[in-house]
Amino acid sequence: MIADKIGTLGFCIGGHLAFRAGFENEIEACIYCYPTGIYNGKLGKCVANTINSYIL
Repeated sequence: MIADKIGTLGFCIGGHLAFRAGFENEIEACIYCYPTGIYNGKLGKCVANTINSYIL
């Protein structure tokens, strides 16, 4: 562990959120397991309308 570094870890919906958080400049490492909605841009019932701005 490095005190001045920030990472994310999430499973399922948390994996989706960890994935999205990984695009923030402050995040140094990102681990996401079984993330929901990455392939279709949905977060639960709603559309994660900002996710497409992250994916090139």
